[in-house]
Amino acid sequence: MKHDPTPSTPTGGAGAAAHTPIVIALTMYLNYNKLLKQLSPGIFATVVMTTSGLFYLGFAIYYFIQGGTG
Repeated sequence: MKHDPTPSTPTGGAGAAAHTPIVIALTMYLNYNKLLKQLSPGIFATVVMTTSGLFYLGFAIYYFIQGGTG
């Protein structure tokens, strides 16, 4: 008998969308507050990380407004 992974796929996507902005925010905090100034990320990395965090945050909000995993 084969296992159908389809029902668990939306749950995994919701988890990723919900935790990714938190991971990005904490990474940026560590990069700017714990690294030496010479090793801190530049403007390009900051813009890309901020954009991706906002995208995932928007996706998570949209997903949960639409009804979550159902």
